[in-house]
Amino acid sequence: MRPAGGPARAAGFLAAALLLPACGGGGGGATTAPSLGVSPAEARVGTEIVIQGPGFGAAQGASTVSVGGAPATVTSWSDTEVRALVPAAALSGVVQLVVSGVPVNPGTIVILWPQFNPVNVPVTAAASDQELQEIVTDGTGGCIVVWRDLRNGNFDVYAQRMSTAGTALWTAGGVAVCTEASAQDYPQVAPDGAGGAYVVWQDVRAGVLDIYAQRVNASGVAQWTGDGIPVCTAADTQDFVQMIPTGAGGSILAWEDRRFGASNADIFAQRLDGSGAAQWTADGLAVCLAAGNQTHVQLVPDGSGGAVLAWEDLRNFGYDVFIQRLDAAGAALWTVDGVAVSTASGNQQDTRIVPDGSGGAVVTWRDARAGVDLYGQKVTGSGQQ
Repeated sequence: MRPAGGPARAAGFLAAALLLPACGGGGGGATTAPSLGVSPAEARVGTEIVIQGPGFGAAQGASTVSVGGAPATVTSWSDTEVRALVPAAALSGVVQLVVSGVPVNPGTIVILWPQFNPVNVPVTAAASDQELQEIVTDGTGGCIVVWRDLRNGNFDVYAQRMSTAGTALWTAGGVAVCTEASAQDYPQVAPDGAGGAYVVWQDVRAGVLDIYAQRVNASGVAQWTGDGIPVCTAADTQDFVQMIPTGAGGSILAWEDRRFGASNADIFAQRLDGSGAAQWTADGLAVCLAAGNQTHVQLVPDGSGGAVLAWEDLRNFGYDVFIQRLDAAGAALWTVDGVAVSTASGNQQDTRIVPDGSGGAVVTWRDARAGVDLYGQKVTGSGQQ
């Protein structure tokens, strides 16, 4: 029976039931109230979970259950046990009952994907080939995947968002990011911080490789010009583009650039705001214009709206590793054309980089100074080693 006195009295009654042992009747002595909890701790959409605890009431009445923020269908209700089905819209997170207007949180749950090895979950099963996929978090336990797609007879870029429960949230088979008549290749993706993503790729619609980009919102709808906006259409080719989110509703991109000659690869970069407007020099600013080729750039956020970039560098006639930091305005903070991280004998290649949390970075690479080994180096926020 719901206690008299309104919601405040109901809250007190329920709290007492949850905290105190129940008394047995008829001289049977005290009995222990069931512990508040939910099981199993991991479940799939459509499967049943069991919530145990005291004082839920003999019947459901107006009481409710939600799983990860989504209303759940109750299959049975008693004073000490409630059973409910995991709803399709559930996210991994809190299981909540509202009993007589009082919220009760018996625990949390992780939502499993609907299939597992060896069946697994198709992100896309469209005609022809889909490959060169990249993946980022959507910020809510799911992910956004982009890939190169041949369903239309030439290379296009498609994307799909998968929920925390493994459900495709956008058009079945993926949404078209760019299906312009020429080829689009090697897409990269970064989260936009609002459930969507920034996507960038190399594009030959002008007859040479250029850089184009698009933003797709949380619902899978393109936010910028159809088939993407030009990031760089300078002379000759721009390729091997990489991208990171800025943390301020935009992104920073870096790429190999041959505007000064087909055999002269340099490193250029650009920052886009959330509307796709370039924030730095049109067609990108030069990060490194040193002699020889600079290739295979990698970049990470510096924690202050800028980026730290590392690349393979041939200025000394063998592959070395160089690094540079750009601030939020695109100004180089370290030595012009980059700080030498490794100029050892042999080649240093396959550079990888992670932020150090203080404006610098840690870089690793494959090193041939004495056989083939792996080396690494930390560079501080001031460019010191």
